[in-house]
Parts: sequence; C-alpha cells; structure tokens
Amino acid sequence: MTTTFDQFSVAQEKTLAKLSELTAIGTSTSSKLMELNMATLKDNSSKVAETAVTFAKLKDMSSIGELQATVQPNVDMVKDYWKASMDIASASSAEVSKIFEESVNETNATISENLDTLEKNAYPGAPILASTIKSVMAFANQAFDTTSKAQKQTQDAVNTTMTSATKTTSRTKKKT
Repeated sequence: MTTTFDQFSVAQEKTLAKLSELTAIGTSTSSKLMELNMATLKDNSSKVAETAVTFAKLKDMSSIGELQATVQPNVDMVKDYWKASMDIASASSAEVSKIFEESVNETNATISENLDTLEKNAYPGAPILASTIKSVMAFANQAFDTTSKAQKQTQDAVNTTMTSATKTTSRTKKKT
C-alpha cells in the first residue's frame, strides 16, 4: 500500500508535467503569432506605401478605381491575417482543452477510487458521505461538460463567421 507522501509526490509530478505541457503550448502559440506578425509586417510595409502614393495622386472620381485596386489586396491581407490568427488560437485552445479534460478525468478517477476505499474501510455513515460527494462530482462534471460544449459551439461560430467573411470578400472581389 502506498503512503500519503507517495500519492502526494505522484500528484505533484503529474501537475508539473501538465504545467510543462501548458507552457510548451503557450510558447509555441506565441512563436507562431510572432512569426505571423513579422511576415505580415514585412508584406504590408510596402503595400502601405503604395496605397499612400495612390491616395496622394487622387485628383478626380475616375482615379478612385485605382485606389480600390490598391486597397483590395490590403483587405485580402487583413482577412488572411485574421484567419491565420484564428487558426492558431483555435489550435491552441483545442490543445489546452484536451489537457484540462484529461486532468479532470484523472482527478475524477482518483477521487472515485478514494471514495470507494472510504466506503469500504471507514466508519458507519461513510457510505452516505461518499454518495453525497459522488453526487456533487457528477453535478460538477455535468457543468464542466456543458461549459466545454459551449466553448466548442463558440469556436464553431467564430470559424463559421470567418468562413462566411472569406466567401463574401471573395465574391466582392470577383464582382469588381
């Protein structure tokens, strides 16, 4: 039989491993966003200058078409930037959610095992206490599942909005 110290040590190791995973995800996400920002900055620095020159040359209504032709690629770049940012954020969110779900499942299994042990080895009335705790855990798990589903629905809604915006921009671009 393991001692409380051994159990505590194992729990600490698992916690540190999870924190290490979360740190790696954060670092990776930050790196990806930084790379995206740098690439966008490089691409857009010349485009901004071109747009400014075209805008400065505006003399009449007929030259507005030139401005629109210059601005449209910038609009497309902004759309692509936001889509890439959302993809990075979604991937990171999915990884973090997976880690939290695994942690919750491990914790629930451990608590359930400990409650079963409590029911078998404890004083009279302990089964009632264990049953109450299991009910509370079931309620908490249900709340966690509901929250997780709401997060996934929100993420799907954002992805749908981005897809819709992309299609709308593409149709507008084709019409001009």
